Amino acid sequence: MKLPKHGEKKNIPQEMLDFGFWKEYPDRDREYVRWYPCNIKSLSGKEIWEQIHEHDEPLSFYLHIPFCNNKCHSCFYTKYNTQPSLTDRYLDAIKKEITMYASQPYIKQKTFHSGYFGGGTPTALSEKQLSDLLTHVNKTLNIEKDAGITMETTPREVTKGKIKIMLENGIKRISIGVQSLDDELLRRIGRNHTAQEAKDAVHALREEGVKAINVDLMYGLPGETLESWKNTIQQLMEMQIDSVSLYSFVVIPFSKIFMKIMNGQQPECPKEETCMEFYNYAVKTLLENNYKATSTQDFVNCNLATSEYVEHGESYSLGEKDYEGVFTPSMSQLAYPADRWYYCRDQIPFGSGAYGYVNTYTCLNEPDIMNYIETVNKGEFPVVMGSKVDKEERKAMLMVLGTKMLKVKKQDFYDRTKVSIEEAYGDIIKKLEEQGLVRLTEDALEVTYPKGWYYSDNISKTFYSKDNYKIPQPAVDNITVLKYLKEKKV
Repeated sequence: MKLPKHGEKKNIPQEMLDFGFWKEYPDRDREYVRWYPCNIKSLSGKEIWEQIHEHDEPLSFYLHIPFCNNKCHSCFYTKYNTQPSLTDRYLDAIKKEITMYASQPYIKQKTFHSGYFGGGTPTALSEKQLSDLLTHVNKTLNIEKDAGITMETTPREVTKGKIKIMLENGIKRISIGVQSLDDELLRRIGRNHTAQEAKDAVHALREEGVKAINVDLMYGLPGETLESWKNTIQQLMEMQIDSVSLYSFVVIPFSKIFMKIMNGQQPECPKEETCMEFYNYAVKTLLENNYKATSTQDFVNCNLATSEYVEHGESYSLGEKDYEGVFTPSMSQLAYPADRWYYCRDQIPFGSGAYGYVNTYTCLNEPDIMNYIETVNKGEFPVVMGSKVDKEERKAMLMVLGTKMLKVKKQDFYDRTKVSIEEAYGDIIKKLEEQGLVRLTEDALEVTYPKGWYYSDNISKTFYSKDNYKIPQPAVDNITVLKYLKEKKV
């Protein structure tokens, strides 16, 4: 894409200013739904334990490491450049928090079925720090032997030493933030690795025995063309990755990359219709090569005999050609998204800015890292926001998040709510069927391909309760919501 002349500023594209978070069909809602309920308010860790809701289901956890050795130019997650002193203080605090939760009878009597180490970049920690943290997690929490646990990394953070530490500590799945296999595009978004380094990292993981490797790709990068995107997808296919996640690139207002685009120092990002071409090309290529969809953005490779994903997963037709989806809870390596989104099980949050669901409360930990450390060191749970999830909201949560997994089984919904899916949401489902967005089969509600996929977030939002109607997703990755709540004194 041609750059403006020196000093010539661009108009800000409307798409970069359109922050409307609620669109009704036939308009497409672009706000990515990942949490529910949304009507959060100030909440303390003490409130969570005032009344115990007993159940015998296993738990999940999310552990947040907000450090990176290299910060990208446009990232909306709370991140800090890795600093030895701050990192050590943070790790001491997060271990204390883990111990505090583990001492609760509610936690002590249950096992952990899945977990996720996110960031930031968890492997930005030194080998000693990583080993110490994982050892503490395993010694303190009652983690099942075959728990589905994922850790995020980047190509430059993949070392033999760290791979060995992860495998020895029960990490079954490793997700690499590759984003692109075009060196120029990687440079533009501030990534410090090359396409070859990404391929080398995948090779190193395979050599060390990792059998569940996920690669994250972003489409719609500044100046990206359909030709360059096709080249990335072709290289990806040659790498034979176990699973792939596709994400749309987002430009954060007033970020470094935003200002470069506005000042004509970088090409603009492709328009939404062009990005949809990128997405559709990638999806069709994956589905035509024996990858199966587990969500609108996640695909597992059923070609590899060495992959953990080649198991007796429950496949089903997407209704077009020979394309197939696979029911997420039927695959052991997808235990985390199944627990978190499909079953909506308790997810214990560890770390600054971590989001969870504990004892019928959604909860967000203190996003400010210094306040987080101070709170934990005082022996207090660092929860600052959240909401109580009653039975009605629980039903809504199962549908809002469950439909993101493309298929919700009627029996599963009944087992968890004691009402049928038709009784609870018959009118909504009928309307969605008339719009061609879902189909209700004998045993499940399924999101249609490709139309329902395009309107995935519209579908989720139709199940919002009256109390959550037209409320945006909590911005848990920064301190925006916390500031808002403090200002409004909610």
